[in-house]
Amino acid sequence: MNILAINTSDDVLSVALKLNDEILSKQLRAERNHNQSVLIMIDQIFTNAGVEPEDIDAVAFGVGPGSFTGLRIAAGVAQGMAFGIDVPVVPVSCMAAVAQKQTCDKVIVAIDAKRSNLYWGRYVRNSNGLMELSGEERLSSMMDLDISGEGWCGAGSGWDMHAEKLVQMSQQHLEWVKNQTPQASEIALLGEEGLIQGSGRDACLAAPIYHSSYFT
Repeated sequence: MNILAINTSDDVLSVALKLNDEILSKQLRAERNHNQSVLIMIDQIFTNAGVEPEDIDAVAFGVGPGSFTGLRIAAGVAQGMAFGIDVPVVPVSCMAAVAQKQTCDKVIVAIDAKRSNLYWGRYVRNSNGLMELSGEERLSSMMDLDISGEGWCGAGSGWDMHAEKLVQMSQQHLEWVKNQTPQASEIALLGEEGLIQGSGRDACLAAPIYHSSYFT
């Protein structure tokens, strides 16, 4: 299965092509012109892979949380690509993508939502090596983050900013990994699984998940 994946949820833009068992990816740090940059990156990755857009089966994109403008760009580009070649889009949680990058099998992802709030979720690796959400993704005060249980590690911008307090709250030794952001390579993996599980949708339904705490 061939999947194009796009992530523009923060200032590190990334695109990836999953061609059966191989993943090709490109990253670029950009403060502006995300829409132009990501289109150039998509063209480059198709050229480097030696495939045409018509060869892909779906377009996966980071649906949020993230930058208001960045999420709109990812959804819009995914929609345009999918319309053009008549394939479905697959929305993928940016937090699930962060979890998928980690080596530990139980990950608490926390994304900073400003004013001591966090967008967070708990993910557990399944038998196929993919992260699955345990419970639901939530937006809450940092004090309401569920860090109970053993064997968890942390990742995401919420940990980068509040790790000391969160570790104190856990009352146990809890590892966390710095500077973890969603990348298109993980979105491609999760997007393929989402397509298999029936999460693909018509291109006209491509839309980000917004929350006012993330408007930038």
